[in-house]
Amino acid sequence: MILSIALVMVIVWWLPASVQAMTVTSGRTVFVGHDEVVKEVYAAGGGTIDLAGSFSDDILVGGGTVTVSGPVGGDLLIGGGTVKVTGEVKGSIRVAGGTVDLDAKVGRNVMLLGGTLTIGPAADIAGETMTAGGTLVAAGHIGQSLDSWGGSVLLNGRIDGETRIRTGDDCRTEPCVTLGPNAAIGGNLTYWAAVEAKIDPAAKVSGTTTRYPGVPESEQVNKLARQFFTLVGLWNLFSLLVVATLVALLLPRTVRNVADVMLQRSGRAVGWGVLVFLAVPFALMLLLFTVIGVPLALILMALYVLSLYAAQVFLGYTVGRWVLDRMRPTVGSKLAPVWPTLLGVIVVSLLLDFGLPYLGVRVPLLAFLLGIFRLLLVLWSFGALLLVKWGYVREREQ
Repeated sequence: MILSIALVMVIVWWLPASVQAMTVTSGRTVFVGHDEVVKEVYAAGGGTIDLAGSFSDDILVGGGTVTVSGPVGGDLLIGGGTVKVTGEVKGSIRVAGGTVDLDAKVGRNVMLLGGTLTIGPAADIAGETMTAGGTLVAAGHIGQSLDSWGGSVLLNGRIDGETRIRTGDDCRTEPCVTLGPNAAIGGNLTYWAAVEAKIDPAAKVSGTTTRYPGVPESEQVNKLARQFFTLVGLWNLFSLLVVATLVALLLPRTVRNVADVMLQRSGRAVGWGVLVFLAVPFALMLLLFTVIGVPLALILMALYVLSLYAAQVFLGYTVGRWVLDRMRPTVGSKLAPVWPTLLGVIVVSLLLDFGLPYLGVRVPLLAFLLGIFRLLLVLWSFGALLLVKWGYVREREQ
């Protein structure tokens, strides 16, 4: 994550806004055919996304079902329900989804988060691989190390480096770690499990095999809490980066205006944010009690949830612009909004999703205070968004 911050800061520091080209697509169904070539950074959001064309740069995608079968010249960042990647990716892959299937050549590192993860036999990963999920089946080639967190793990491919597996505490009667006949580990195999791994006689481990028992009962709650914070934080970060990119590119003026209100009218923004946050649920309850008010309640509920989620994007831009302005005055407000937004989203996520919550696991009061603090930050942005949109509506009416 520190490397991600450094990368974003280098980009926004040296790259002028005039060369930051990007293709943005959205819709219920998004399709890029085999004969299409996209030379810029590509961002897409939709229900079903099928990318079969050739992409020269990075891809940022969020959707229900995502398929990437064409070659990708840069990195691949995906958040979705069902994700399948079969096209060659020259950069790194970071995917968060319910079901993730990777069966492609990858030039750098891989990070997979989800319920069911599969690294197919055709996968050839040059760098390090990190997975976290319910189940993992790894039948391909991993050129460096493998770190896995989650439930059950089946290894039936070649891993050239160290292999570290941390299973769940529910694996107490049957093995959660299995090495198939085609498994070949070039380094040490280290795993944490209550039951010894099931290793096929034909499997090969060049280094040592070390098993550590499950954590003591008194530490299980803290361990599960840390895993929960990590998974939720990573999921929120990846999905929010995709959404933030689209919002900052499609609504740059709104992003800047909301940030100006947050910084110049902070008290009013927080006040309106808290007021509307508390009032809307009561209004929804009243509307749901009436027959004719149900459609309006559903519309209001959707706008309410979407606005609260979008508030994280505007908060990210404000934080990113503030950080950049501290380093070099006024640079944050002059850059294209997408770069301060990405930087701010990463900074906020590092502090509130990965850093401070680990302290809160040990100090319940601190966890409660962190939750209140995060909510106030979001409501600060939410209130500013309401003020900007209300001012826009009044301007149009006049």
